[in-house]
Amino acid sequence: MISTSDDLYSVFLADLSEKERDRVRRYADKFGIEPTDAVWALMIVLGHYSELYEAVPEKINLRGHFATYTQAAPLFGKIAGRSGIPAHLSGLASEGVIHSDYRLEVA
Repeated sequence: MISTSDDLYSVFLADLSEKERDRVRRYADKFGIEPTDAVWALMIVLGHYSELYEAVPEKINLRGHFATYTQAAPLFGKIAGRSGIPAHLSGLASEGVIHSDYRLEVA
């Protein structure tokens, strides 16, 4: 947790590579953003949500899978890209049933 005594500008820059820090400094200078401006708190929060968003595909993949559709073989004849396929039931119970004896928890 960041305390109010921390310099938010320094906290934001701490997790960046030197190249990224230089880029942030150039933009800050270009747009007149001071190290004491509140925008750094927003950047820290947005970075946190970006990390959460990046973790979503792995969490989705735990209960389903992805399919990639190309221009040569599009979904519904017109949609290309990656699509999430949720977990689903298929087949006939008379042909056999899989009973899972574990529970999956996502952290």
